[in-house]
Amino acid sequence: MIKILLALFLGAFGTLCSLGSARASTDFLKKCGGEIYPACDSAELNQMHVFEEARLDAKKSGRQLLVLLGADWCPPCRDLDRLLEIHSEDRLAIEKKYKIVRLAASIQEKQPHEEVSPRLQSIDRVAQKMGIQIDLFPWFYVVDVRSGKATDDFCGVDRTPSEIRENLLLVEWRGFLRELFGCNISQPKPNQKSQSRNKKV
Repeated sequence: MIKILLALFLGAFGTLCSLGSARASTDFLKKCGGEIYPACDSAELNQMHVFEEARLDAKKSGRQLLVLLGADWCPPCRDLDRLLEIHSEDRLAIEKKYKIVRLAASIQEKQPHEEVSPRLQSIDRVAQKMGIQIDLFPWFYVVDVRSGKATDDFCGVDRTPSEIRENLLLVEWRGFLRELFGCNISQPKPNQKSQSRNKKV
């Protein structure tokens, strides 16, 4: 009887924690703007702020950082987010090892004499810090929480959460081989024609 009551209590507690986490995420998006990907657009609250906050949180919790670059207007990005919400078991398994942070990856095509918004300036700074060039999304980057540099990456288009977990296992295996043999093993980029491009703001 005690075991049953304890199980019910732990289940209820877990549900409350997940609701609290979802509420916090919703509140953050309300404050920051955006539907799925935060559209922070100020000097104080921007993409670099979101990135650094997630990096520090991952470091404190002993997890790796998994950056998901996407955009609210991008259909494959929205499909990916929907699948992550539906397949909560796979998502929770990923979150045990990785802190997932979504960043809005749109890049403004600057016109002459036109000012670029703080949000778009800041995503450029994030890309420089991670040592990447943003040209396709949705895209996942595994980031070293100490340096902020991307150590591996893979495409998120048409990926189910279980396939994302498989990709992360490959990432861990490549990391192990790099440490063991000092070699750089990376996967080839897919055909760019099949991916979403960041032409919108």
